[in-house]
Amino acid sequence: MNPISMITLLIVDDEAEIRSGLRSIIPWEDYSITLIGTAANGAEALDKIRFYEPDIVITDIQMPGMSGLELVRRAKEEQFDCSFVILSGYDEFEYARNAIRYGVKEYLLKPISIRDLTELIQNLKEEILSKRDYHSDQLSTLRKLRKAQVSLRKQNLIPQLLRGELSAMELNKVIEEYGLSIRDKESCAVLIQAYSTYQYTEETSELAYTLVPLMEALEEGLSGLPALISDYPPAGLVLIVNLPFQSDHWDSLHKMLEHYINRINIDGMVCVTAAIGKPVSSLCGISASIQDARHIITWHIYPEAGAVLDFAVLESGQPPVIMPGDDLLEAVLKDDRDNIQARFKLYLEKLTTPVLPPPSYLYSMCNYLIITLQSQLSRYLDGPPKSYTGNSFAALQSLNSLEDIEIFMVKVPFRICRGADGKPGCKERSINSESP
Repeated sequence: MNPISMITLLIVDDEAEIRSGLRSIIPWEDYSITLIGTAANGAEALDKIRFYEPDIVITDIQMPGMSGLELVRRAKEEQFDCSFVILSGYDEFEYARNAIRYGVKEYLLKPISIRDLTELIQNLKEEILSKRDYHSDQLSTLRKLRKAQVSLRKQNLIPQLLRGELSAMELNKVIEEYGLSIRDKESCAVLIQAYSTYQYTEETSELAYTLVPLMEALEEGLSGLPALISDYPPAGLVLIVNLPFQSDHWDSLHKMLEHYINRINIDGMVCVTAAIGKPVSSLCGISASIQDARHIITWHIYPEAGAVLDFAVLESGQPPVIMPGDDLLEAVLKDDRDNIQARFKLYLEKLTTPVLPPPSYLYSMCNYLIITLQSQLSRYLDGPPKSYTGNSFAALQSLNSLEDIEIFMVKVPFRICRGADGKPGCKERSINSESP
């Protein structure tokens, strides 16, 4: 039987025959009522009320020591939510009516009618269950509101931490007030970002939607651990974790992230990458860790770098400047798209081997190549070359893979070489031919 539907009952009377009769004459279990016991006087009954907190108390009004009325008064003063049924004789009727001021609405005159008693108990039972359901719904609502409040506070806490808006005292107050598991101690930030694998087809809303199941999985995986997770618009998540990372299921934060992200990356249409920032000594300094993570995550353009990156990539030094050879310019002058692509691919391999350089270096070299080509082409074209309109460095930074960079870098010089009418303006030219 559902314990929510069970009603508990205590019988109080100084006469043993009445206690025994009330105990046995009515099949209480048939009414889903559990008789927790009996008491011979008010003092004994009060002790049992304190211990069992019964739903219903049937009590005689006249008893030696503590009367039934005194029992009701004391129980109400101690805020026990019992429904009392007073038993009284005819000469005690007015006395029993005084119990109304203590909230007692039910009393029976002796000799007791079993039929009247069972009907009364049934009515009380329905009232108690109805009240119990109301309180249960009310409690459930309060819990939901509290959960939503805590969730909202967590969502707001991360931006405040990233902006450095909270002092240590304010932070600890929030942690204590909302019962958060995270603490103001050594921590790190993790930036998780979703990228489209198709050039120029990025839909921010779709990318953000991809992260919804990942966020839910991470929240479940981090349940009970000192961590916070939140959205990081436009298509990212940010995770803050106390260190050292300790979990019964994962050897390291890196392995946990790798497990969940690889499940998202299965379809190949969206690439999800996580970057673990350098540890900081306290939560109040977590903005430095997220800045590291933002720098680290730029390495996502290299497939071989993996789905989870950490601050080890920052240790790679700045490689030397590598200039493109004349063969690339020769291909541009001949307006040979296939040759441009082949030559740039070779140049890109020089830039990225034997070690992967910082993406900012790669963008700078590509940007420098565009500027150099524009300058060199002015010597061989009939007039100045068509300028590339736009911020090429910013455009390069927005690309999600080496393949996208290659496509971009083939298109830009190919367009530069064409005249205002869109037709080739330098075909059959050569860097060895005489200047016009």
